[in-house]
Amino acid sequence: MDRLEYKDYPGGGYISLTTDVASTDQGGLVLPPASATNKEEFRCWMGPQPLNEFGYIYVALFIVGNYARYYPDRWVHDVESSAPLALVTEELLAIAEARMPWLTLGELARGYHVYTG
Repeated sequence: MDRLEYKDYPGGGYISLTTDVASTDQGGLVLPPASATNKEEFRCWMGPQPLNEFGYIYVALFIVGNYARYYPDRWVHDVESSAPLALVTEELLAIAEARMPWLTLGELARGYHVYTG
């Protein structure tokens, strides 16, 4: 039985590692933290990382949310003047809107979802 499986979907695909249900031993095979931005590219972190892509986006959104919440006067000034922080935040929100649903599904399913749309 193949333990590494790829399922092709119309809008992307799903990569999973199947293990024996009765055992938690994966025979030394563990999927590394990874990020799939499209169907042709799948990036894996080879060394240990404190967070995966989901974690980094989550922390970045938390920081931006706190800035906007606790310093609204500065935040409004940054947005109105198109400060670099506001432009970076706009790009972060666009990335989060596109990636977070897939990353959340991957975390819950313990696999990697690849979005091609």
